[in-house]
Amino acid sequence: MKIKTTIALCAGIVVLTFLLLNPVNAESGTAVQEAHNLQRVSFNTDGALALTVAPGAAFRVEQVTYKLNNTSTGNFTLGVDAGAGAEYDATFVTVNVATQGTSYAYRPDGGWLFGADDECEIAYANTDSRTVGVEVWYSLLP
Repeated sequence: MKIKTTIALCAGIVVLTFLLLNPVNAESGTAVQEAHNLQRVSFNTDGALALTVAPGAAFRVEQVTYKLNNTSTGNFTLGVDAGAGAEYDATFVTVNVATQGTSYAYRPDGGWLFGADDECEIAYANTDSRTVGVEVWYSLLP
């Protein structure tokens, strides 16, 4: 009986470890583990963009890119919905897509840090109904 219990416990630990290392990282989009600690969320739409990256663990956003299929107007924003409360929410970057153009990549020096209960929010109203693709690269922190 002890051997079966030990095997079941070990199997449970393996499954839990896998789930912790490969979380579902966005409310919308596709999450992929690219390397040991590097994650990527990809998302595309021709409507309003509202992407949330929230792995449930402390993380650092390493890079964000967008691509529009045609020129457009409006602001593409990146920020934090702070788990500590609305008084700590902040916008990190606002990009005017009419000025910046149809593609943009931002790699913050040192990355943006998020706590386990924080969410990275990316938004674009997309009033011109362009197809927009976004990728967010991030790493989980110890």
